[in-house]
Amino acid sequence: AGGSSHTSFEPAESSSYSMLQREFQITYGSGPVSGFFCTDHVSIGALKVNHFTMGGVLNVSGLSGYESWDFDGVLGLGFSMLSLNKVPTLLQRLAKTGQLEEPVFGFYLGDGTSGELVLGGVNR
Repeated sequence: AGGSSHTSFEPAESSSYSMLQREFQITYGSGPVSGFFCTDHVSIGALKVNHFTMGGVLNVSGLSGYESWDFDGVLGLGFSMLSLNKVPTLLQRLAKTGQLEEPVFGFYLGDGTSGELVLGGVNR
């Protein structure tokens, strides 16, 4: 969002971005957001999904406290039944393309230390 302290995705900087003419709105515990579905290539480390459909948020004005948050956005890794409009999740797409050993993820939020996100398994 213009004038925000948060880093935001700039569609004009992506040659593979495409906005879909489908609006969405979702309400989180902290308030509603809205925007349009879009597609783009998404990479996390060596993992890559081409033409991934996601929600591009354009309006965060309903989020209480957004400017004070220490993160810029949300990446849905949850269950497919929680996906808005039944759009396949990133985890589903990675599993379908054979890039994950298992369709699971694990994370550790460090308490004064580095955290960790593991896609396709857990760090035992």
